[in-house]
Amino acid sequence: MREGGRLVESDWETAMIRVVTRSHELPDNRGPGSIGFYTSGQLFLEEYYTLAVLARAGIGTNYLDGNTRLYTSTAAEALKQSFGCDGQPGSYDDIDHADVIALFGHNIAETQPVQWMRILDRWRAPNRRG
Repeated sequence: MREGGRLVESDWETAMIRVVTRSHELPDNRGPGSIGFYTSGQLFLEEYYTLAVLARAGIGTNYLDGNTRLYTSTAAEALKQSFGCDGQPGSYDDIDHADVIALFGHNIAETQPVQWMRILDRWRAPNRRG
């Protein structure tokens, strides 16, 4: 939680009390538009509908974004155009056998840390070639 502009540790009960309290204060002080929902792009249609009813009829906010515009649709389309399928063209096992790994315009350490650690393990392996 933030206390005086600094992050401090908290237990779950204290944190949830703060979330509930603030969630009640915002609409009372600033109106229903002070609450917005930014959700996963992986919900089912029925879940999006239920969320929209709760947000619009229950709280009164129109601010909902299902992250569907920013999620994997653009990546899937780019993969289809580049490789002919919407899945990644390789697997994690490919890293273990690669002689060269080239990354362009992609900060894999930031966006896919598990894959990055696998690359580092491959690079550090005592029996790697090259």
